[in-house]
Amino acid sequence: MSCIVFTWSINEMLWREVRHFLTPRIQRTRVASLPQKVRDRDGGVCRVTGVASDSYWRGREEEALERNVGYHCFLTCEVAHGMPWSVDQPYWELIRRLFGASGPSTSIDIPQNAMLLQAPIHKNFRNYKLYFDPGFVLRHRTVGGVDLSNVLDVIHVRQGVKAIDGRFLDLPILSCQTNTPAPDVDYVYFLLHKLIGDIVYMAGGAETLGLDEFGPDEDPWTAAHLVSEVSLPNSDDELYRIQDLQQSVIDNPQHSVSTR
Repeated sequence: MSCIVFTWSINEMLWREVRHFLTPRIQRTRVASLPQKVRDRDGGVCRVTGVASDSYWRGREEEALERNVGYHCFLTCEVAHGMPWSVDQPYWELIRRLFGASGPSTSIDIPQNAMLLQAPIHKNFRNYKLYFDPGFVLRHRTVGGVDLSNVLDVIHVRQGVKAIDGRFLDLPILSCQTNTPAPDVDYVYFLLHKLIGDIVYMAGGAETLGLDEFGPDEDPWTAAHLVSEVSLPNSDDELYRIQDLQQSVIDNPQHSVSTR
């Protein structure tokens, strides 16, 4: 019995090493120009709350006031990904094949996978407490009837005036008002975010792990994301382990029974 266990452990170790080299990986090099492209495309305005990004319009306040950008409300906004940066290649391939995402198969650092969000909206979004339904309608996640997000004190201007009443929830995102070459957001990327959140909270919650997102838009390299380099690949390894065990029983049914 101990020999069989030892052999299984060696085989499992070898399989992990081989799969590390054979499994294609998403390109890990960040696209430094992406945050600016997204901010330009979104007009320096949060697509959910409508407030203007203070750092984007800094030094151009008169232009912003003249154009009534954000209804004269300027707050910290951040560039957020829909499909998390740390999602590994197999998950990306799944969503790409199922829903026909048009982006390059080796990168998710593209405008279709990002939008400008006010900082507290981004925080709740990257913790999967907020998500987008089809049509880019923003929803808050509930578990056991309890609302997980805390956004009722978030300032918004969706009704044309500054308000704090949470009435940006259950509304679609604001349409893109600019004419830049950067493509608009594509829902398929944000659908995967929703599905990951569904799984995370069905499994009992999530923890903040790893550097993953663009942070405040004056510093696009700092922020934490729930899904780490370790968490999803480990889940993937567990699936492969179960599949290997099942196949072993199918290939050697008598041997499997005799070793119990």
